[in-house]
Amino acid sequence: MKAKTKVKLISLSLLVTTFFTFGCYDMIRIQPREVVKLNNTYKVQVGSVRTGETTRKNIHGEYETEYEQEPIYQASVRHLIKHNGSTMSVAGSVPVIITTDKEKVELEPPLISSLENGVLKIRSSNHPPKEFELRKIKKVEVKKLNQPLTILFGTGASLVGAGLIVGLVFLLI
Repeated sequence: MKAKTKVKLISLSLLVTTFFTFGCYDMIRIQPREVVKLNNTYKVQVGSVRTGETTRKNIHGEYETEYEQEPIYQASVRHLIKHNGSTMSVAGSVPVIITTDKEKVELEPPLISSLENGVLKIRSSNHPPKEFELRKIKKVEVKKLNQPLTILFGTGASLVGAGLIVGLVFLLI
């Protein structure tokens, strides 16, 4: 295989891997007062369920069984009011992006926030404590994973990648 072809294949596989790793996100605008509802959100593994098993001989000739486990997660669910007045549900912890006239701050979970006298006080895992006057906040958004879209585009990218690989192999033969 030519060096250029190898580089293209490696680049394509990295692109598909990166896409599946990061995914597609929806930026959903919420009312600034709703940020305090995102305190103490979580997603934790609470157990697992057996999904399969494999039996084989070990080096001593004895049979061993390995069990495949699928994790079970429990996540907090919060109901937030969007900017337009409709409601939405958020499961687990989500990043929050606060935009003012002067800055745009992305806050990663866990979040600890309070609302006092028209001032939103907030701190997060990636940012020191900060205060925002509600009247100066232009918009607040939550970053929510769009899993169906991620799977759709990731599968499409994988199929295109597989088609390109097959096409390149036939061109090189």
